[in-house]
Amino acid sequence: MKKNLIIFSALLLSSAVKTNAQTLPITAASFPYTIIDGDSGRIEFFGKLTGFSGGIDGSGRGPAFFQITDEKTYKPCYESYVNMYYLQFNSNDGEGHGGLCFTASLDNACGTGSFGGWTYERIYGSNGEVNKWHCYSIKWNKNGLPELNRQQTVAVYIDGKQNTSAWGGVACPAFAPLSGGTFNLITVNHSPYSPLTGELIMDELRVYNGKGKLVLYNTLGSKEEIEKSVVGPNGSYNGFGDAHFVKGVKGYALSAHPVYGGGDPDLKVTANDASNALSGNKEFTINISPNPVTGNMLNLRIKNSGESNIQLSIADMQGRILVNQNLVLNSSSNKTIDVAALPKGIYILKIINNKNEQQQIKFVKAN
Repeated sequence: MKKNLIIFSALLLSSAVKTNAQTLPITAASFPYTIIDGDSGRIEFFGKLTGFSGGIDGSGRGPAFFQITDEKTYKPCYESYVNMYYLQFNSNDGEGHGGLCFTASLDNACGTGSFGGWTYERIYGSNGEVNKWHCYSIKWNKNGLPELNRQQTVAVYIDGKQNTSAWGGVACPAFAPLSGGTFNLITVNHSPYSPLTGELIMDELRVYNGKGKLVLYNTLGSKEEIEKSVVGPNGSYNGFGDAHFVKGVKGYALSAHPVYGGGDPDLKVTANDASNALSGNKEFTINISPNPVTGNMLNLRIKNSGESNIQLSIADMQGRILVNQNLVLNSSSNKTIDVAALPKGIYILKIINNKNEQQQIKFVKAN
């Protein structure tokens, strides 16, 4: 059963306002699942890595350029499979592959080679190629890819050269149409052994259907560009992983740390209805700095009407409460919160005053 975390947007002014729920994946950006043709298609983009070198973790703990998981399961033979597409660095994908691994639909899997002993340099080369821009093309076809003599259904190409040399699913790979989920950019499928401090950068995303028609073209150059595609459905800028924009192949590109979503890349964010925005208490506001937090202390400025006891909590993205304090404030107070014990990651700071009004805001612990 899918689990969702319920949080409040930083825009929330008061617990009394009317709210509307919306789905916000724990990724840098996302697009509707309908861009993926379940029979055949291809995804193209420019990508770059920064801060990644040496050995690659296995079992889905490496960084992923993209991932989409459908909640619906299928049973093409004696085993049930979740319908999913992802492109991830993996020393062992659990199906005998390693390197840059791609899975399409019901366990149609491939990798740069066989599992074990994979490093980023082994994929790209040891002369600085890891940190350079590369052009990626990811293809799938349930009837077999023509350029591979219809012998294989999936493949990955880097800079026009085939990067895949190992194929096969666990049991009986098949294809099925997607019925839900979101196409998520820059993520990780399983909780990493330690936070992924490197960044994936993506630029000029294109998705084609099985007939070669361009169904999505997004430049990924800014929040506004993500939310207004050149071709196809608009995306959602989610901002997780300390997402920001850097110089790209053309203009600017999306860069972020891959963030683990607690086994589910979606969480529900409750944001206030714009028509009732003025019903909140403007005398109760919070500001934090710096964000991201690069040291051990978080500066908190709280504006609250009158003397008040404040309850403060900090939770991680799995909903675990890591800090819980009671504060006494005057009408306007500055407080310093020690966050040295928090590992790198994304957190939700929440305060509740004695009128049961609450404010929440997201911050990033960068080191």
